[in-house]
Amino acid sequence: MRKTIIIIDTDKNMADLIKSTLEFQDFNVVIPKNPADIKHVLKSKNIDLVIADIMIDKINMLKLAKSMRKQCPVIMTGIKDLLSEERRLLFCENIPFLQKPISPNMLFEKVREMVS
Repeated sequence: MRKTIIIIDTDKNMADLIKSTLEFQDFNVVIPKNPADIKHVLKSKNIDLVIADIMIDKINMLKLAKSMRKQCPVIMTGIKDLLSEERRLLFCENIPFLQKPISPNMLFEKVREMVS
């Protein structure tokens, strides 16, 4: 059965690139139209993994990642270096962080690791 992955990123080009990379590897990928809809999407679908950008306006993504982690694995992404507090939280919650630009091989390896 195909694994379902949710991508939360306000950069449509990046989300589409991640989506096409994962679909090529036979994953089912969903990109919510509005990142704020993630809680609804998580409740309405059987999700195997969430890939989310750490910098989404008006959403505390670290807090949300910690909450989502109770339901499914989470990978955080971003273009910025993490602050020490952000690193600590991700480390303590066992949430991997991939810095953009993300190589397709690194993305695929981390996704496989998280969903198997």
